[in-house]
Amino acid sequence: SGARARGQSAAVPLGGGDDAKQSRKMAIQYFNRGIALDAKGQHDDAIEMYSKALSIDPTHVGSYTNRGVSYINKKDYDKAIENFRRACELNPSDANNFVNVGVAYANKKDYRHAL
Repeated sequence: SGARARGQSAAVPLGGGDDAKQSRKMAIQYFNRGIALDAKGQHDDAIEMYSKALSIDPTHVGSYTNRGVSYINKKDYDKAIENFRRACELNPSDANNFVNVGVAYANKKDYRHAL
């Protein structure tokens, strides 16, 4: 596949308060479960965990990135591209997600967009 996943993540600040801290912890727990499931080849379950993390923290770049990699592993390149593009929007200084968009297009054999 060639796409690059992200490892365990630190939480993105969501604001103050104990509720926000608890929510960040829960999002990271789902993200880390997704990583473990991906490592076992359980991509559908991993996607579900990344989606749960994003329902709590819709700005968690790592969840978009890894969900995109899971979609590449399932050969669902359009959904992978959607996730990588969202990660690019949230963190345009990280070149890896731009590379991942190109990798997804290349896997799709859409070489014009892969560049």
